[in-house]
Amino acid sequence: RAGEQGKGFEVVAEEVGKLADNAVESARQIAEIVEAAATMAEEGMAATAEVVQMMDGIAERVTQIDRMVQSVAAAMANQQDHIVEIESNVGNIRTVASKNAAASEEITATMVHLSRLADDTRRLAERFRAS
Repeated sequence: RAGEQGKGFEVVAEEVGKLADNAVESARQIAEIVEAAATMAEEGMAATAEVVQMMDGIAERVTQIDRMVQSVAAAMANQQDHIVEIESNVGNIRTVASKNAAASEEITATMVHLSRLADDTRRLAERFRAS
């Protein structure tokens, strides 16, 4: 009977050995999985840091573009003010030119009138000399 029980213990010991070997193999596989997960986590963190850096760069460029757009808008508003001023000055020049044209017409009419008066005076003077 001890021989049969010894065989049973031997079988149990063999199974316990196999379980121990399986446990060691499972522990090794778990260690590999944990190591791979840690590597992937590090790679993920590096990728995240790179994305954050890229986003910071994009945000900085957006801020620069916003400043440029504001500068262009201010320049356009300034140009609009100058255009209004130029339009006003052109209107003033038109008014002055119109007044100058009217004055020139008056001067021309006065010159024609004075020329006629001079002709009339000369004729009268010639008549008095002739008489």
